[in-house]
Amino acid sequence: MKAIQIVLCITILAIWACSSDEKKEQSISKPPVVIEKRVDFSPSPADSLLTQLRPAKQRFQVKADTDQVITGKYGTFIFIPENSFVDASGQLVTGQVDLELVEVLSAGDFVSSRLQTISNGKLLQSEGMLYIDAKANGQSVTLAPDKQLRIELPILAKASGTSQTKIFSGTYDTRGNINWEETGKLDNKLIPLPLKEFTYRYWTSYIVDKPSTNGFVSSKLISYEIDSTTFLNPKLQNTFIATREFEERFWYIIWEDLSHYSYPEVETQKVKNRNYLPILNIYLSNLNKNLWYCDSLACHTIKLWHKKDSLYNHRYLDMTSTQIEDQFEIFYKQRLTKVIDFAGVDLSKKDARQRLRKKGKTLKEIDEIMNAYIRQQQLITIRKNKQEAQQITQNSFAVAKLGWINCDQFYDAPKAKEANILASIHTPISLSTATSVVLILNNRRIAINGESDKDSSYHFTGSSAPYTKLPIGEKATIVALAYQDNQPYIGLKSITISEAGTYEINLKKSSTKEIQETLKNLK
Repeated sequence: MKAIQIVLCITILAIWACSSDEKKEQSISKPPVVIEKRVDFSPSPADSLLTQLRPAKQRFQVKADTDQVITGKYGTFIFIPENSFVDASGQLVTGQVDLELVEVLSAGDFVSSRLQTISNGKLLQSEGMLYIDAKANGQSVTLAPDKQLRIELPILAKASGTSQTKIFSGTYDTRGNINWEETGKLDNKLIPLPLKEFTYRYWTSYIVDKPSTNGFVSSKLISYEIDSTTFLNPKLQNTFIATREFEERFWYIIWEDLSHYSYPEVETQKVKNRNYLPILNIYLSNLNKNLWYCDSLACHTIKLWHKKDSLYNHRYLDMTSTQIEDQFEIFYKQRLTKVIDFAGVDLSKKDARQRLRKKGKTLKEIDEIMNAYIRQQQLITIRKNKQEAQQITQNSFAVAKLGWINCDQFYDAPKAKEANILASIHTPISLSTATSVVLILNNRRIAINGESDKDSSYHFTGSSAPYTKLPIGEKATIVALAYQDNQPYIGLKSITISEAGTYEINLKKSSTKEIQETLKNLK
């Protein structure tokens, strides 16, 4: 009997110990978290006007326990993996999550939002900014430690997103100016689409330059048909050939190949031998390599051609041979790799995640694959509806933090020097301090907020500003906005940056609509 009691006690103690261990593990695995402070727009004296000009907040509702996708008004794509959010106690959020999105994609948006492009004193060239907030039951939530949102920002498709483009997270300083801290880089993997989605088979009605005996170049309109069987080979599926990124390259490749040969040689009406197209052959012969590897070979070959033949000067697509070289240089600098491998799993099935897990994929890899699949299906629908916006390269990235997000390149200007630029504001009436002044570097997507001095003047690079060097000789625009007695005012001044200068800005009466149009035209 005593032995039975001893065994029973030991058993109870063991159960209690296991239970205690489980509770400890739960407390360790789900500790309280610090939810980052998220502020959409820093208060400004000119808010009465700026709130009418800023990009609108967009609101979405998603289910926390399933993979979700939201698309912004201006094309921002955000993939939210299942179980992405935790509350302040570290517990997974279930049920509904309310998301808020702001897309800041133009220089005019930078001005109206007072979002300058500076990282710890260094200028940034922005390719677009986003603000993302999340709440559940009215309380702020944040991303779980092992989760990331995957984002495609539309402005990157129009710019030359390269390996120099980084991802930044923004926080406001005590003066209300935002500072950007580097947190990541662009993704370089590709999303495959069905081969039938691409029109590689035909290339018709274009101009080929003809070198003549007297050294001049003439042009003639010619039509060609590329052998269709080359691009219908099933082996090309799930390679970089079946991607939007190669689709963008294809047109430059064919132009370059056909324009390389002497005029009588290229006047054949059908090109069947792929060896006849050496640049295209670089890509087709290296399908197991990274896309950037093929880009580098193509870029090198094209430069050799241009250097060898002094008459080799393209005049197609309004581009010169030098511009073609530059385009392939950009392709190479994007450093794109290979397509994302779906591991042979039918991702349309409900148990797709479990099947990927059995294939040995990590949770992070599974999130990446599911994002690629959902984006693939969305792109197929978009292309079926012939929306041209998706015909060019889209770059994506991942973020592990909500709030302000920015895609930028550091701007290292060789002519940058310390400069003292002042803007002196003149108005038809006595305005209060309800004024916002921003310096925009033209065609650089760089914005610097003005700091108020006495006598209605603003400085951008003085001793108290975070950045004291500007590219001397470059064009810029100073934009001043004000609001008083329900009347908007605006003043613009085009300048050439010098080492020192004071510029008078005359504020004039305007309307919100007129100011919006003016900001839209800023570059």
